[in-house]
Parts: sequence; C-alpha cells; structure tokens
Amino acid sequence: MSARGTASAGDLVIGGMPRVDLLPNEVRVAQRGARQRVWLGVAVVGALLITAGGYGAAKVTSLAAALELSREQDRTVELLAAQSEYSELRTLTGTRQALQDARIAGAYSEIDWMARVAEVQAALPADAVIIEMALDSGDSMVAYPQPTTPFSAPVSAVMTFTAVTPTVPRVADWLDALETSVTGFSAAGTSGVSWAEDVQLYTTGIAVGVTQGAWSGRYIPDEVIAAAQDQAAEPVEATDETTDAAGGTP
Repeated sequence: MSARGTASAGDLVIGGMPRVDLLPNEVRVAQRGARQRVWLGVAVVGALLITAGGYGAAKVTSLAAALELSREQDRTVELLAAQSEYSELRTLTGTRQALQDARIAGAYSEIDWMARVAEVQAALPADAVIIEMALDSGDSMVAYPQPTTPFSAPVSAVMTFTAVTPTVPRVADWLDALETSVTGFSAAGTSGVSWAEDVQLYTTGIAVGVTQGAWSGRYIPDEVIAAAQDQAAEPVEATDETTDAAGGTP
C-alpha cells in the first residue's frame, strides 16, 4: 500500500486527486448552443405573448370605439328626426326674428316729434306762438346731410319754425332756453326777425338741430342707445361766432 493510501485522516495532503477532462470541445460547444436555443425560445414565446396581449387590447379598444360610434350615429338619427318634426317652428322663429330686426332697422333713427315740438314750445315765452314748423331728418338708410361750414355741430335732424310775438323778441334768450330744453340739442340759430305790418306782430325764424340723443329708441338695444348718447355728449369745438343749424349766425 502506498504512503498516500496509508495516510491518516488527520494528515495534511498536498494536492488532490488528479482529474482529466476527456470530453471533446465540440460537445461543450453543442451544450452551450443548446442553452442559447432554449433562452431564445423563451424570448420568442415572451414576444409572442406581449404581441398577443397588445393585439387583444387594441381589439377591445376598437370594439369599444365602434360601439360608441354606433350609439352616436343612432343619436344623430334621433336628432335629425326631432329637427324634422320642429322644422316649421324653426321657420316661424326665424321669420319672427327677421321681423324684429326689420323693425329695429326701420325705427333706428325714429324721433318722437310731438315731444320735441312740445319742448320747443315750452322754451319760448308765453306770448310767442308758433305759426309754422318744418321737420327734416334722415332715415335708417340715409343719414341726414351734415353742415358744410367749418366747426358746425353735427346734427341728425332739424326743426325749423316760425314764431310771432307782439313785442320785440329776445332771440338770444330763446336760443339759450332751447339749448337747455330740447332733448338731443345740437345747435340753434335764427334766420332773422321781421315786423309784419298787416298783423302788427314780430315774426322770428328759428332752426334747431338735434343729434342722435333725440332718437326715441323704442326698438333700439340699450347698449346702442348708450353709445349714441355718449357720442352726443362729447364737447363740440366752436368758434367765437357760433354757426347755427340753418347755416346762419345767432
């Protein structure tokens, strides 16, 4: 028996049992290739599972969208049926709105002349009698022609009247009273004072111009009236010698 074979268990043994790997290298390569093929198969199966899951989710989403589209189409058909049922009502509503718009357009520049004439009469002295009056204004389609004299006040309508008095009229006082009494007042002037021998009276011609502030506004929206009144309230530049609405000088 050799010394190596008779060594006790407690003896120190240097080295071990010699081993020799006689497995050919081709076998090792084949084994590594087999493991790689296994992992590749696992990866392919995982990719297939992920693809199948994505396709399933997309299919579910597509079906949900198709159902939603079908519901909306059904609702559209119902709405069209309801519109057809109330088409006559819509036509009547549109006609009514068109009539309202036409009324607003037609009465846009309407002036309550009776009220304006009453204001003129109230501004004159008690002994003054209006014997003639002419009212001139534009309309909803054509604006009133503006004075061509420089620094003239803008006007939307003009009231021209003739008044008679038994005494010499104080025209300047008349014009001041008209300015504070007439709604939408713009300018006023006189064409002169004359003595009528046959009736023993003084005859005075007056022209009073008014702005958009004199519009009645019965059918005009409130915001439009407010804008017109703001514009009318803006100060008007004037010279030392005021030009009246009739083109004369007070």
